[in-house]
Amino acid sequence: MLRLLWLLCFHAWSFPNEFCVQQWGCQEDCVEPLSHCCRASQLTQRLHHLDSFKELWTYHGLTSPDPADVHQLCLDFLQFPRGGGSAMEQHLTRCSRAMLNMAFMADALHHGEFGTNKTCSEMHLKVRYPMSQEDEWSYIYLAEDRFWLWYVVIASRWQVLAMLANHTARCTGQHVANPCAAFNPWQPYTCFAHHELIQAWSPSCQPLKPKIPRRPPSTRPTDWLGVQHQCGKRQMPDPQVQLELTRQLECWGLPWGPLPGEDYFETISLLTSLSRWSRSGAERDFVLMEAGSSIGFWSLKAAKAFRQLASGRSRSCRVILIDSDCPKRKMVEHLSENHIYDLCNISLFQENATASLVDGLIQEYGQIDMLHMDIQGGELELLKESKHLLNVLNVHIGTHGFHDELREEFLRHGFALDFDFIPHRFVRTAYGPVYFVDGILAGHQQSNWSEGVRKSMEAS
Repeated sequence: MLRLLWLLCFHAWSFPNEFCVQQWGCQEDCVEPLSHCCRASQLTQRLHHLDSFKELWTYHGLTSPDPADVHQLCLDFLQFPRGGGSAMEQHLTRCSRAMLNMAFMADALHHGEFGTNKTCSEMHLKVRYPMSQEDEWSYIYLAEDRFWLWYVVIASRWQVLAMLANHTARCTGQHVANPCAAFNPWQPYTCFAHHELIQAWSPSCQPLKPKIPRRPPSTRPTDWLGVQHQCGKRQMPDPQVQLELTRQLECWGLPWGPLPGEDYFETISLLTSLSRWSRSGAERDFVLMEAGSSIGFWSLKAAKAFRQLASGRSRSCRVILIDSDCPKRKMVEHLSENHIYDLCNISLFQENATASLVDGLIQEYGQIDMLHMDIQGGELELLKESKHLLNVLNVHIGTHGFHDELREEFLRHGFALDFDFIPHRFVRTAYGPVYFVDGILAGHQQSNWSEGVRKSMEAS
């Protein structure tokens, strides 16, 4: 009975069932030679049969499709002849987006020379089956919902924890060069090596790893740096409830450390800024500015990490939180609960993060070690109008819908790119597949800019 329920859940939430109809509109009997309609129907039936979302279900004993079969189906979509009429093309276009998601999940999506139909790639499928931007976004959002469903609805707590435990045992048992491997649920049997800074900081990479709990915590959970969070939904939800596996594990009582996701790259940016500050031997305080801070998700992590890194040193840290929506009372409450006022000097601004405000703070502090910016679409205006970002050493931006324009401004201000991930895309990173919702631009200020260029930028 339990297996039947799982199969029903899988059937209801698979990509083909959402993106295209399995049987549709052929008026004639499908016998040799096959008509356009019958061939299209066969193609969509193969799509449903090979639905590679099952790859995530091998843990439950279901059969995983052969990537070669998925790749061949993708090529058949690309090579399917036109001429069946607009209704058929619209149907196949919808199905092509299911094909695209399947090919990714089956590791059958590749990049090849443009202009051929012999390579299964996002670019080729979208050229063969064009779609309006509005419809394209609707499928992107639907795909995002389906991917996250595995975490929050279908896969139960004990199943995710069991997969994590099995992954840890497997990767440690293989005696790989780096036994501290990153668990990526999209490829749960692969031992991805962590980024070197994550390896140095993550509790899961220490000799005594955190114990996987048998039941949810009875007290308020903490993250891997010791920050306490509220996992239940409130009037102003804690960022901890956002859909990131690292945060979900912490709410389940397991501060395992960063796992691949958007948070992973934000964590690398944060730890990189701290590492650069420490290595520079700077005789000044570490300064972080979080624009769009809410209750200070990244500010608190910065304060906790700074105190661990700078233990015994005379320097302090300064943390600046800017948010126009989150009540200052909520910020103060969260900071106080985590004793952040004992760790760093805190400045709160309950207003919009504008270029004039940010520039004024840069001038006041002289130099900003880390600027974390997530102001829900206001990033582009800030970068265009700011004149003092040359005094920001490291920056991490959530790009939302203005990625290309932000990259141009990012480079104009003298930043060298560390990360460049477009929003609403699945990307194969060094740590396995990651779905980027907001998009990321991160980088550091280049040191070889001449004083003349600096003065020109600030005067423009």
